[in-house]
Amino acid sequence: MSNFAAFFKQKKEEILEGVAEAAASKMDEKVDPNVRDSRLAVCNACEFMLLTGNCMKCGCFMRAKSWMKTKKCPVGKW
Repeated sequence: MSNFAAFFKQKKEEILEGVAEAAASKMDEKVDPNVRDSRLAVCNACEFMLLTGNCMKCGCFMRAKSWMKTKKCPVGKW
């Protein structure tokens, strides 16, 4: 395994979180981190959440959408 691959594997969650937060900050006003964590917990337990982190109902990348103040869950869970 290359050094980059090993680094990415170790830091994957941190990197994905940074990308999601950056994307959300460019698109919409952000919610409080506690609200975001609560929303994402609902998504992670949802039957419509894909392994990719996308919602089957709206297709959104939920790590980013859950930060956005004006966005809602497509099935009304948050």
